[in-house]
Formats: sequence, structure tokens, C-alpha cells
Amino acid sequence: MFILSVSCSAGQYREDSSNTCLDCSVNKISTDGADNCKACGDGEEANEDHTACVVCLAGEYSSADMTDCAACADNTYSEEAGASSCTNCGAGTVSNSGNTGCVSCSAGQYREDSSNTCLDCSVNEISAAGAASCTACG
Repeated sequence: MFILSVSCSAGQYREDSSNTCLDCSVNKISTDGADNCKACGDGEEANEDHTACVVCLAGEYSSADMTDCAACADNTYSEEAGASSCTNCGAGTVSNSGNTGCVSCSAGQYREDSSNTCLDCSVNEISAAGAASCTACG
């Protein structure tokens, strides 16, 4: 008796033991007729139908242990598409709204590494733009 092998659609793979098509799992893709699914690389995620890997946008990242691209956290950024990690903004700067770069705190403000936002200097203190701390007047 001869059993015909099933040919699966893109986004699926053929399981040998049951000769059936199964969907690729999270962050994996396949082409028509595939016997297995391939993982997307760092800085990528699988499209919705698991037929292609899509590069993460600037301001996002993805690494091997992740299932999707994720936005960079506050005060971190990725300038380029396809990032596998985000870079920390330095003291005196915060990430812009798209997390694609850092901007300096305004004069009269500061940001320490432990703070998430630019903070106003206290009364009788000053700072230049991009400062990590304020200085007492006089």
C-alpha cells in the first residue's frame, strides 16, 4: 500500500508521523511544501501568516528568546530597523517619543540614570541642557 505524502501550504509544515499539516509556531515561518519551520532571526518577527520574517522597526527590537518585536523601554532606543537590543540613553537625556533616539533635557532640568524623566532643578539651582544634575546658584 502506497501512502501519498501531503504537501503543506506556506506557514505550515508536514508532520511525518501523521502525514498532516500543522501551523508553524510563534516566530517561525515556512514555504510551500516545507517539512519544518525555520525561526526568524534577531531583529525580526514572523508575519501574521508565518510565511516571511519581517524586520523590527526602528524603536523596536527582538532577540532569539522573544516571540515578537517589542518597543524599546523608556530611556532606551534603537535607531535602525532590525535591532536585537536597545541602547540606553545617557544621563541628561531621555528617549524621544518613538524610542528611535535620545534628546537632551532642557536647561533648568536634569536626569540621573535612575530617573525615567527630566526633572526640574530645585529653587536656587541651575543646569545647562543635557545635564545629569543641577548646580546651586552663587
